[in-house]
Amino acid sequence: SDRILTNLQSMPISLKPLIKCKGCEESFEFNGTQLFHSPECEQAYEKKKFLIKLPMLYNEAGIPKRFMDLNTDRDISNFTDAKNPRGLYIWGKVGTGKTVMACSIAKKLIENKADVKFLSSAKFIVELQSAWRKEGESVDEILKDIARTEILIFDDIGSEGKLTDFVRQVFYYLI
Repeated sequence: SDRILTNLQSMPISLKPLIKCKGCEESFEFNGTQLFHSPECEQAYEKKKFLIKLPMLYNEAGIPKRFMDLNTDRDISNFTDAKNPRGLYIWGKVGTGKTVMACSIAKKLIENKADVKFLSSAKFIVELQSAWRKEGESVDEILKDIARTEILIFDDIGSEGKLTDFVRQVFYYLI
């Protein structure tokens, strides 16, 4: 028992508490401010937090739930640079993957931290017309809010029915 006591007395004692690095989860001495082993651990932690938040960001952008986990097999890399967005018009027959492609582009842009809004044209026009009839809601404010969005994606333009002057003016204003 004397030998054990001698060994314990010769061990360095730290009064600093040990904490787990939020990035790599290794224990280290807490110095009062540092929560990560290194800047790399902090970057990994921030990336992990962002990835967890992605489904919520997709939802806020208006991406339909059924397209959250679907991705196109087409090359969309020319349209996902958030710093240099490009205009794009996708057309084709029903069932060719236009909406999947548009949602895939939207998700990639969101992952690149762009402000994206995905709108179903028909649903959007119905909501605008409904707001027109309601008291207190301003169609102008709704349009201004949407126009402030960095990247707008309209799905199924032309499916909103009869092309009235109102519909034409709304799309002209936003585009």
